[in-house]
Amino acid sequence: MFDKLKSIMKTLGLRGEDPLKTRQELINFIDGRAAFVSQVTLYTYVKARAGTQYPKLFENADFLTSLKIARWHIYGAAVCDLTLFAAAQLRVHGGLSNDAAEHFAASILDNILPNYPQDDIANDQFAAMCERGKQRAAIADWSDIAVGPAQTQQSVCPRHRNHCLGIRHDLCRDGRSGERCSAWQAR
Repeated sequence: MFDKLKSIMKTLGLRGEDPLKTRQELINFIDGRAAFVSQVTLYTYVKARAGTQYPKLFENADFLTSLKIARWHIYGAAVCDLTLFAAAQLRVHGGLSNDAAEHFAASILDNILPNYPQDDIANDQFAAMCERGKQRAAIADWSDIAVGPAQTQQSVCPRHRNHCLGIRHDLCRDGRSGERCSAWQAR
């Protein structure tokens, strides 16, 4: 009875979420929120763009396949963003070192993305999403990520025309030579 009441109060916004106490609870939280974000974001966008004709789109098999693929890519990006944000919170407020925060983020990504049971996209695409998240963690400015804006910021290096991963622009590297580049600008 009490659990049902807690659930109703959470739904109404009268009670917050219970604090996460274990690593597995954090993994489940990130997974659940990323799934929610990927579905709500994608379907809301599609409905808004298609207008009153959106039911017809859902009858098209090719469109549904594309929608599934897009959903998984949004999910992967959301998992990476939430994982980095969680690691940043532990770095800033929990006293983790930069290396420990990086390893923590990598281990969470390894627990979620490569092991996700699905057959809509190739598993190597999930592995690539995981690798991009680890690359972002390797050059993360944890203080900036902890407050939010740098977490999902995209930027492009004007010299090399590649993404600086949106975290530490001073660590942008030329994809060919590996040289560091300090010439960057936010998009």
